[in-house]
Amino acid sequence: TAAPKACAGAASKVVAPAPAVPPGATNGGPVPTTTTLTATIVLTPNNPAGLQSAVDGTTDPSSPGYRHFLTPAQYDAAFGATTGQTTDVETWASGFGLTATSNGDGVGVDLTGAAAGFEAAFGTAFEQYTLADGTVAFANTSAATVPASVGTEITGVEGLDGFAGSGLDRTRSRVS
Repeated sequence: TAAPKACAGAASKVVAPAPAVPPGATNGGPVPTTTTLTATIVLTPNNPAGLQSAVDGTTDPSSPGYRHFLTPAQYDAAFGATTGQTTDVETWASGFGLTATSNGDGVGVDLTGAAAGFEAAFGTAFEQYTLADGTVAFANTSAATVPASVGTEITGVEGLDGFAGSGLDRTRSRVS
């Protein structure tokens, strides 16, 4: 099933690959366009080089920062996305009818909305699958993309598929 491309004719960035369909899963066809889906946009840290340096120091036994971990508040203050980044992403997503809300940790923006909005925003269709255990899940059928205008603000997207263990998924997304 083809979906309208959100980025047709413009530079775009891939933010999530199409997942591999697990063995034993059967395709149940397109997700109805009115089905409510959820996902989380992972925002780009505001100081990627500093974050990499902090990670390197935390994991290097010769570093004074070895095993000195940041609290969530410390991470947010030093590396969390800026208010401007969050606002840009929320504004972009709401343009597709999605409800976009900062999850307050400087890391992500939670999305909720109709499958049609997700398809338009990410330029991909969604299919339903019945997994081997009988669970009904959904997945994007091609790589999810965003326009370059917000691509620098976005590292990736969690939850575009409901296949356990794929990509950055923290939970199993289900068709409801």
